[in-house]
Amino acid sequence: MAITNPVKLYHDAYFAGQVADLQLANKVSRLNKSGSTIPYGLAVVRDGVDGFKLPGTGSTAADFLGIPERAYQDITDDGKEFGTRAGKTATIVTMGAIAVLVAADVTAGELAAFSLEAGKEGRFLPASAATSVAIPDARFLSDAKAGEIALLTFRIGG
Repeated sequence: MAITNPVKLYHDAYFAGQVADLQLANKVSRLNKSGSTIPYGLAVVRDGVDGFKLPGTGSTAADFLGIPERAYQDITDDGKEFGTRAGKTATIVTMGAIAVLVAADVTAGELAAFSLEAGKEGRFLPASAATSVAIPDARFLSDAKAGEIALLTFRIGG
């Protein structure tokens, strides 16, 4: 039987943790040691040699590991935070362009940082913001309002 009704798909331009384009990117695999699901598109810091967690008080730019890439293995249950579950391995982008969640209004070309503010840990904001950690050479590639998704480019190696 033929489909006679028009079918339309509407997708957002980007999803948190989505690699933005075909620019050179570097990725590493690390284990979520935090004990809870970590959403895609947030900054994560090292937790030992092989792990990661959300940043917290005392986190520094040297602790910054990268940003978990959106994936479809080990999918979280309906109604739960979409991200890397505790005890599961994620692909962490350590260099490239990726869609991230922002905690404040940002402008393309602006230097970037990750938030340490309670409830906004790991979200991105301008490097000049209080309670944030600037990421050397990280810049926003698009404008976004607080709570939206922006494109970010950065390089820290692996």
